[in-house]
Amino acid sequence: KPDTEKLQNKIADLLSANGFAEMMSMSLTRTKYLEFAEGESQKNSAVEILNPLSSDLGMMRQTLLFGGLEAINLNRNHRNSDLKMYEFGKIYARYQSKHHEEKHLAVFMTGNQFPESWNHTSAPASFSELKGTVENILSALSIKITSSTSSDHPHFTEALECKVGKVVVATIGLVSASLLEAFDISQPVLYGDIHWENVLSALPKEKISYRELDKFPAVRRDLSLLLQKETQYSEIEKIAYDTDKKYLREVNLFDVYEGKNLEAGKKSYAISFVLQDSSKTMTDQQVDQVMSRIQKTLEEKLGATLR
Repeated sequence: KPDTEKLQNKIADLLSANGFAEMMSMSLTRTKYLEFAEGESQKNSAVEILNPLSSDLGMMRQTLLFGGLEAINLNRNHRNSDLKMYEFGKIYARYQSKHHEEKHLAVFMTGNQFPESWNHTSAPASFSELKGTVENILSALSIKITSSTSSDHPHFTEALECKVGKVVVATIGLVSASLLEAFDISQPVLYGDIHWENVLSALPKEKISYRELDKFPAVRRDLSLLLQKETQYSEIEKIAYDTDKKYLREVNLFDVYEGKNLEAGKKSYAISFVLQDSSKTMTDQQVDQVMSRIQKTLEEKLGATLR
């Protein structure tokens, strides 16, 4: 069985080494946060305290989000607006008269990525930076996200669900403006909610295997594809790997373009494909055949066209 404490310390060290500060909020929280419940089912599942000392300590928290927003508000009031924070903590609920608790890891980013400096321009924290942080956390545990799909969530303006198989291991997104206004925060906040228990369940159970470095060179081919705006890169990646499982080693999105000279409702993806045969050097004919199959499948399933 994995040593959960060692794994938690490993991820805490990883985040701290990348500029994140660890925070800790109380498990007891304000009853008024039920106003922001995701639905009636969440309101009904709240664990309320029978004899609370005050309304600020009236119920057990159902999410780590509100504690983080309180901390961001407090820091901003002390002129500290560039923040990267994380917290390991439990959330609580009651279903059919039984109490449940789940461990989560919350990751918050707001303000600029780097302190003000003469030698570089600091950009605000971005969705891609948060997604990369979550991927790094899972990668450190040898877990690979198998799919990422957009999700409608009342706490987010835009959200992404990261899954391993059919299990959601993380939800990341940009916190909604209405929720930020309720906490008196006037700058964008990015939030990642990692379902720690699902992550532990997704830990690879097989032993690590090794093989020699490949002796034969890899070949890279690029495609510039014109696609519908709603098409996600994850769909392209999945189709490519499903089409060729023998030679395809890597798929990478290196450019996205939307704007002039494109049809309405279209966008352009520039994608690289790395092919390699571990037993011999691939010929141009082999590479062309694989790329032709991938291109044809993308055209059939996604309506993609070469730009």
